[in-house]
Amino acid sequence: MGERQKIQQAFVLEVGGRAVLALFAGDIEHARTFCSQDWFWGELATYRSGGRPIWDSTSDLRIRHAKPCEVTELHIALELEQFRREYDGYVFAFLVPVDADLQ
Repeated sequence: MGERQKIQQAFVLEVGGRAVLALFAGDIEHARTFCSQDWFWGELATYRSGGRPIWDSTSDLRIRHAKPCEVTELHIALELEQFRREYDGYVFAFLVPVDADLQ
C-alpha cells in the first residue's frame, strides 16, 4: 500500500487586508512557514494587479482559512494544473486579476 496522502486544507494570503492568493497546506503553520520564505516574498513582489504591485514589500501579510468561494478557485486551479500535467504538489490561485507580463 502506498504512502497515505496528507489531507490538505485551503488557506488565503491577505496583503494589507486584501485576499490575493489561495493555497493548499497541511495546516495553518505550514502555510505561514511556506509564505514567509524569502523566495516567496521575492516572487510575490514581481506580480502586479491593475498596474500596482500585489505586494509592495511593506504591507502586512496574513494567512487565514479560505472561504468556500476561495476554496472553489483553488480547486479549479488544481484541476487545470492536473489537466495540463503540470501539477507538482503545489497549487496556487490568485484571487485578484494579475497583469499580463508585457516584457
